[in-house]
Amino acid sequence: MGFRIIVITPKWESTDRSFVDNGVKVYTIYKGPILRGTIHWYISKLPIFGKLFALVIREIEWSVAVFLKLKKIIKKESVDIIETTETGNLFLSYFNKPIILRAHADFYARQLLSGERVWLGARLAWSLQKYFMKMSKFLITPSDFQMKWMIKELRYYSSNKMVIPNYIHPMLTKRRENKILDDDTISLLYTGRIEKIKGIIELLDALEIIISNNSSITLTIAGSFSHSITEKEFLDQVTKRKLNNNINYLGYVDINELADVYINSTLFIMPSYFETFCISIAEAMYFGLPVIATNVGGVPSVLDHNKNGILIEKGDSDLLAKSIIDLLKQPGKMEMFSKEGKNKAMSTFTLQSVVEKSINIYNLL
Repeated sequence: MGFRIIVITPKWESTDRSFVDNGVKVYTIYKGPILRGTIHWYISKLPIFGKLFALVIREIEWSVAVFLKLKKIIKKESVDIIETTETGNLFLSYFNKPIILRAHADFYARQLLSGERVWLGARLAWSLQKYFMKMSKFLITPSDFQMKWMIKELRYYSSNKMVIPNYIHPMLTKRRENKILDDDTISLLYTGRIEKIKGIIELLDALEIIISNNSSITLTIAGSFSHSITEKEFLDQVTKRKLNNNINYLGYVDINELADVYINSTLFIMPSYFETFCISIAEAMYFGLPVIATNVGGVPSVLDHNKNGILIEKGDSDLLAKSIIDLLKQPGKMEMFSKEGKNKAMSTFTLQSVVEKSINIYNLL
């Protein structure tokens, strides 16, 4: 297509590497140092405002360390267009190349968008990132919700912007088997990070209500733990509610095995308090799972209420339980959600669609 792609990604490994993966040149560069001996580490030990300014200094430290390496690579590879995310380097404008910002909501943005409490140091670090992001030539977001927020946050009034939904991993789209469950087997499914902002506690509360009506229903959870809840805390919550026999916790599931998890499930649940898109919902739809999700952020751009799933208010475990119980009693509606969701996922959330739209943008620049 006339494009040569170079991938440059920061790593915590102490050495830089370069290699070719499926015809794409990849550079991994050490983002540190991040431990003892750095300026921000010493500042963080200062009383009163140490931790406040440490995050800002860390952003600058990281950006300088990465910039010096980027400078050599970009010159060597004769790069024409730079695409990055919110956490891109603060000094990218130095290269005088068109910058495409493909936003996905990094840690700071996610806190701001979700309404979480964001302490001042993080806000200052986000302000530095915004300075860099405003210099972008083109803005891409995965949902209308995030696009509106980014326009407001960055005061980005250029017409050079486009919503491009995330795509389902090609390793998943190779699988098209139908579900192989018995009619009497009901397996609810949650995939994603295991953290409070994802509504994982409300999901446990809802399951406790559900099994009081049908003790054979199970919930499969696939994902890794995040900063807000540890594995022990989660398992203690499970034990407290006497759900041990009704929960199948898989931990992190490799992409090569994830299709089987979807195929062997009945209904997908996403009780999150915040999402800019939610690829897990799109994946579930691709495998024909009816979906019940909270009406937050970018979720309505993925899930159409009463067409391929159900949207409910966040934070209401009673409503979540009722919605699950009611939908399970309506096989005809579940079949309709399955069919409509599969059609939308196969036509909208594909790698081919993302590639075509991205190429059009590259050609504009």
